[in-house]
Amino acid sequence: MATTQSNQPALIQNNSQFRAIVFSALFVVILYLLWVSARLKIDFYDSSLILLNAKCIATHSIQNYTATRPIILPIVLSPIFTILQNAPQIAWITAHVTMIIFTGILLIMVYRFFQLDLKAPYALFGLFLLSMNRTFLHMAPFCKEDVFALLLLTSAYYLYLRGCQSRLKRYYIGSGIIISLAIGVRYNFPILFAVLGFYELLSGQIKFQNSPKHFFVKTQDLRWKFLFLLILPLLLFAFILSWHYSSLGISGFWNAPKTYILGPVARMAGLVKDLYPLPPIYVFIFLVKCSSWPVVLLAAWGLLVSLRRKNHLAWFHILWLLVFLVPQMTIPQKEARFLIAVLPPLYYLAMIGLENTWGHLTAFTQAKAKSIKTSTLRLLIILLVVAAPFSQALAELVQFQDPVYHKDFAKDIAEYAVKLADDRKIYWTGPFYPVHPKDYIFHVEDVTYYIHHLGVTGMKLLSHGNFSEIRNAQFVTPDFQNQPVFIGPNAGAMLSNGDVLIVNPSGDSFFTKTLPASLPPIFVERVQKIHFFKTKTAPGGAALFLSPAADGTMIEAQPTPQGFYIQGTHLPDGRYEIYTRFSGVDQFVPLSIVDAAGGQFKYLQTDLKQFTNAEEIYLLTFEKVKTFSLPQTN
Repeated sequence: MATTQSNQPALIQNNSQFRAIVFSALFVVILYLLWVSARLKIDFYDSSLILLNAKCIATHSIQNYTATRPIILPIVLSPIFTILQNAPQIAWITAHVTMIIFTGILLIMVYRFFQLDLKAPYALFGLFLLSMNRTFLHMAPFCKEDVFALLLLTSAYYLYLRGCQSRLKRYYIGSGIIISLAIGVRYNFPILFAVLGFYELLSGQIKFQNSPKHFFVKTQDLRWKFLFLLILPLLLFAFILSWHYSSLGISGFWNAPKTYILGPVARMAGLVKDLYPLPPIYVFIFLVKCSSWPVVLLAAWGLLVSLRRKNHLAWFHILWLLVFLVPQMTIPQKEARFLIAVLPPLYYLAMIGLENTWGHLTAFTQAKAKSIKTSTLRLLIILLVVAAPFSQALAELVQFQDPVYHKDFAKDIAEYAVKLADDRKIYWTGPFYPVHPKDYIFHVEDVTYYIHHLGVTGMKLLSHGNFSEIRNAQFVTPDFQNQPVFIGPNAGAMLSNGDVLIVNPSGDSFFTKTLPASLPPIFVERVQKIHFFKTKTAPGGAALFLSPAADGTMIEAQPTPQGFYIQGTHLPDGRYEIYTRFSGVDQFVPLSIVDAAGGQFKYLQTDLKQFTNAEEIYLLTFEKVKTFSLPQTN
């Protein structure tokens, strides 16, 4: 249903020329984003989990699978990792390019959706403004669910409305199939059924009556809608879930729905109660921040205008906006990217508001202010609406030129660690490392908008190394560049000779509002253990320990009234942690960290009075130390 025609001058005079401008601009943006995605070197932590899950599906392995992520996007991306199992870098690029392809398809679907109701110029203008939404552009290249989820949601709703208009069952079937994917792409997306149900009631397609012959309900195609839009999606999603879980060995085929609800769904429902809690007002703060004041004000006005009209398609957009926006206000965790799900109805209502505002302004100028030219008014209105979104979009696109997005920081770390390890274990040690561009603040309360938390999942994606992680480690930071970082407590018990550590010594993952002015570098270092065995004990209690692997290297323990005076000689200069094993005990005990200079170290061990029963000592140190700092903007 098109909006009411008006005799007022059109806001956009040359529709064909305007269409050419909009489509050309979108084509350029998509090409630019394809280039960005092809050279993208970092992604979000959640994206790493999604990509790692896709890799697990491709290799039929559950070892690195994270069940808390929704299942659909990893399934969709898994063929990439099936085809490119031995080329992780190419698989990474292909996955991110695929996300831009989804973005392009989404823009096409949004335009088709707007065409159901809006006049051609306003459908184009709404599409243009949505494509300049800074959060939409920011999330497009990354392998998170937000943009892909909106593609599924928009496509499902579009086919549903086409079915309502034409009464052709194929549209309902198509909508139902896409809904089955949408409810598995984000945990909150089952609320999409509420939009359909409320719309059926408010649009008059479902009517309650007193005749028991019709079960108190009379509607067009009710049984087909119930079958294709509710039963089909639920059964199809249950089948996909059951096949997915059973093929990976997560659960049996028939137990998969129960495992899914009691496991990932319940866990995520608990997490959102505690993660980054913010008051409800931040939903609107983030909405304005990513869309601009003119768009939000026009959308609010368009909502009021639509409520006064009996335009069922406008009501559908209002329901879409409210059903997805209100629950977001009630949960504690709030992020701007969550609002991507309401962008189509937001910009649709903004176009309703713009058309109505333009009509009132032109009527006023024709009646009261004839000196104001329509062309001047037209230019002023367009500039007021476009200026802020355009400047924000341009800044967002330029942001992708920050070195963190296209320099091989994470890849270099992973490749050096794998080369150093030579099939030994590689441990990510410490918290996530907050990779970020120079300008990293969207809003201080949006905790991860520009923060890409690098960790062991990112390392597993970028190489074939034997990666694991050590959590809650304590750090002894180096005194100068390229000196090793020692970890505790009792690092020697965790590490074997030849293992490699990737160390973030900062001690915190950091978020937008807590990020310091500078970060320490990432350290990559290889474990070296130099073993010493007791060869003799002097009558006075002095013990001598020799190393079979190093000629002339020795450790001597001399008893004193204060304890044992321990001295190492003929050692390479550097820092060492001393471990000892006593007679009758299998485990080694950490003693102290010492610095060797001039080939020797000396220190007094005061807390072990009976060092004479020590059987073995080893010195733990790290070699081949290399640091990696965030790429900096020139």
